Amino acid sequence: MDHIQELPEGCVAMYDEPGATFSHRDYMTKLNRMMSFTIQTFGNRLISTVWCLPMLPLMDLVGRNLLNYSVWMRDRGYGWVYKHNVNVHTGKPYKKLIMTLRFKKPFQDRPQELVEYERMKREFQDVNYEAMRGSMKNEEDDMASRMRMQDPNVLADTIEKTPDEFVNDKGVIDAGLISAFLGVPYQKAWIAKKILAKRGLGQPQPTQPSPSAGSSPGATQDDTPTPGPKRYD
Repeated sequence: MDHIQELPEGCVAMYDEPGATFSHRDYMTKLNRMMSFTIQTFGNRLISTVWCLPMLPLMDLVGRNLLNYSVWMRDRGYGWVYKHNVNVHTGKPYKKLIMTLRFKKPFQDRPQELVEYERMKREFQDVNYEAMRGSMKNEEDDMASRMRMQDPNVLADTIEKTPDEFVNDKGVIDAGLISAFLGVPYQKAWIAKKILAKRGLGQPQPTQPSPSAGSSPGATQDDTPTPGPKRYD
């Protein structure tokens, strides 16, 4: 989108590997919606866009349906050119072979540009591979943590670190809160609550007896028994 704003009219832009970033599998993601809007509205800028990818079905349907021509590469420097059309009533695309095309191999006369292109592509791959590796590592760690939480003893140890987060209005540890906050089955949460009870946690605290009515806060109670009436045999 930045390049579309910067490029002059009448130029040609190449989008390499759109199957990786404008994929048909990422249906209606935010990126695909923005890309679909852009390629439907920038035609007045007279910029020819070349999409380069291994297989056409890898790209988002909107991009495929807006194609004017495609070149099916049959060999290096040789391809079949198709004219693309879409039935506006049914939305079904169809194409027609119109010619064959021969041209020089990419960077055939520009070896230094080939080196720079390969460097940029490798750098792009390294950055994305590292991002994917980090994402997968986080998912694996999260999965391992959830598996550990299936052990009621581990679950109890976790709750014991911050028990106040799982105490309800009655002052006791609530299995429902455990299940909701930690994402574990209620049965596991209930067992963990029983384990904590054996450890002396999660039980309501005994309340101190309040002073009797009419006594002052500073008054003390006399535990000496009151003598009863004398008895005569």
